[in-house]
Amino acid sequence: MVNRKEYYLSESGCNSNAGGICSPIKSLERAVELLGESDRNYDGEYEEVIFFLREGEYYIEKPLILTNKHIKYSRIVFSNYENETVKVYASRKLNTEWQIYSSGIYFSYIGREPDFDILFADGEPQILCRYPDYYPDDILDGCSPDALSAERIAGWRDPSGGYVRALHDNNWGGNSYKIIGKAADGSLNLEWVGDNNRGSGFDADKVVVENIFEELDSEREWFYDKETGNLFYYPSAGKDINEMKFEGAFLDNIITFKGDSPQKTVGNIIIRGIEFSRTSRTLFKYNYERPLRGDWAIQRIGLIYMENGENIELHNCRFYDTGGNAVMMSGYNSGHIVDSCDFENIGATGVLICGYQTAVRDSSTWDDNNHKTVISDYTAGPLTEAYPRKIVISNNYFTRNGIWEKQTAAVCISIAEFITVSGNTIHHMPRAGININDGCFGGHVIEKNDLFDCVRETGDHGPFNSWGRDRFWSLGGFDTVGKNGEMKRPAARLDARSTNIIRNNRIHGLHAFGIDLDDGSTNYEIYNNLCLGAGIKTREGFDRIVYNNILIGCPFEVHVSYAMNNDLFYNNIVYNEKPFNYILLNEGCTTIITNNFYWNGTEAIKDIFPIEKNYLIKDPLFENPDKNNYAVKQTEVLKRGFVNFPVSDIDFGRPEKPKPPTYIYQPMVSDHEIYTFRGIQISDIYSEGIKSAAGLPDYNGAMIMTMEETSEFIILGFMVSDVIRKINGTDIINAKGFIEEFSKINKGEIIKRRIIKRKQFEVEIVRNQCIMIIPMGVN
Repeated sequence: MVNRKEYYLSESGCNSNAGGICSPIKSLERAVELLGESDRNYDGEYEEVIFFLREGEYYIEKPLILTNKHIKYSRIVFSNYENETVKVYASRKLNTEWQIYSSGIYFSYIGREPDFDILFADGEPQILCRYPDYYPDDILDGCSPDALSAERIAGWRDPSGGYVRALHDNNWGGNSYKIIGKAADGSLNLEWVGDNNRGSGFDADKVVVENIFEELDSEREWFYDKETGNLFYYPSAGKDINEMKFEGAFLDNIITFKGDSPQKTVGNIIIRGIEFSRTSRTLFKYNYERPLRGDWAIQRIGLIYMENGENIELHNCRFYDTGGNAVMMSGYNSGHIVDSCDFENIGATGVLICGYQTAVRDSSTWDDNNHKTVISDYTAGPLTEAYPRKIVISNNYFTRNGIWEKQTAAVCISIAEFITVSGNTIHHMPRAGININDGCFGGHVIEKNDLFDCVRETGDHGPFNSWGRDRFWSLGGFDTVGKNGEMKRPAARLDARSTNIIRNNRIHGLHAFGIDLDDGSTNYEIYNNLCLGAGIKTREGFDRIVYNNILIGCPFEVHVSYAMNNDLFYNNIVYNEKPFNYILLNEGCTTIITNNFYWNGTEAIKDIFPIEKNYLIKDPLFENPDKNNYAVKQTEVLKRGFVNFPVSDIDFGRPEKPKPPTYIYQPMVSDHEIYTFRGIQISDIYSEGIKSAAGLPDYNGAMIMTMEETSEFIILGFMVSDVIRKINGTDIINAKGFIEEFSKINKGEIIKRRIIKRKQFEVEIVRNQCIMIIPMGVN
């Protein structure tokens, strides 16, 4: 038996007590003090120390920090006692004496407390006053194109201290701003907080403003005036405000585990059966770090924070109503487990695993377009130990993560190696459910997860998403159309040194991409996945082996393939009108597609890739698709190599948690057009695939798909993959509209370089996912 020292905590305890079951201590702060004491009774006599928390609510006054000085035992455990309910809060109770203000609004002086922007009433989070009003499950829980209108701004006496939250201008996550004040012209002075790695622009139609007193006009809304110390609140009808209990969330961290270095770590700690809640919103409190060239910006903060830690385990815990990340593993971490925990109503990401950029050789960034076009260090793998590895995230439940921040996920992995994400149920997410932000350093296993109802608020993404904009990505010059594959090939796996495996997941969606391997994602093996209404995408990148998957209602999306890419697709079943959607394949790409199985009910299969051989068009005879049972009974398919894998509800995610709705496939009829016009082929933006390939915010425009060497458009400076969005200020909706508008300008006359007789014009295009204005004609 383990030689164990036991302490007990109770709400009714006293910190001067010895800590026995009949004389419990009161606070977690005292428990940490006991770990740090140097008395002989606590040094070397016991192998394990365990703190049992009795049922109750524990409020912490300051974050609990465990460092190397606390590690004097083989193992430290914090646990609830015999399944009793234990809750740990980072909030503080407010003393309120309410008076009527006006029109249903009350106010109470609470003092000039440290600023806070999450208020709880009777344990429930309330609504920071806002426009538009709160509409749960809408984008940003309600957004409006007139949120920043001149008329509305004119009605705000002093908006400084307010906030603007919006979606990125391409809907790639969110962008958020502090309101500094009004400018002389009546517009707002905004300060971007830096919460996106792809620029500070925002979608003007998807905006909400918060924390402006004049917008306090709806039930459950509140406003705290930190200058006067007055709290204003609009209670719900029928509520007696004097009987309600109010708390403010002041702390953003409850427990920090931080060792001195990768050689002197904190570890061998278990937290079990405890609920954590009510941390403050971090969105507007801290600077963001934008690691490498994934789309993410992060804050190195979390309700539980780990750095230089080993073998820290979280079991059967619950995290809910947090303002920022729930669990953050930063820098060197190894051997951690997060198992059978619930993550509900999380402000940012559920579990964020992120190393430091100092661990990466020849790192590039989006900031200042720092795209390195040559490699100075050809050593494979990390430069330092400042990255997490050998972490397991298993059997957890994630829902409504990303309440405030929209470039978030249930699990995000960046600058890490050998992370296993297994058996989790993930749904109701604004963006991805699982995200791998870069190719450093691979070896991850994504398996047995149930992902559905993701990408609810954003676009151009999948329930699983990855990027791979690693050392090789800009060799020969930065571009987003897959050039210089031959040059990039030898360096492709310098960072992505270990193979990522995605297997045995169920991914249910209404978007084009279920498994979205974006922008150079390299060194993946993808098999035994059931994709319902959301396909599998590979863009740029090298060495993706994709086999034995079932895709229902969506094709494979093969975008911008490099020369010498060595991708392989085989033994997959695609039940869809089109099995593959190909966009911008570069000369010399070495994708192999063979021995796949296609069916579209009684409808025809379209656009089978010309190089594909040995495919079979045959009904797979699924067992019971009306109940999401896609076991294959077709003997010809099975004889030719497809292998059935577990596809029932119990095979994905946590068995007792919600399941996705049944997916009903309806054959679709394509309505897009591709035109030949003066030596080019030009296409509508007819699919999420083309929209994604070009990096567009919507489906407007016309894309140049091919271009003859003699085409006049080459003389004018156009390139293959350009998307024409405007001509002389006129929006181009589709390819037909482009031809009509261009024909009006040209009138059939001969074009010379950037000169059109008697006519000047200006074209707005999207190239390399950036907007460009090209003036045409005589200067």
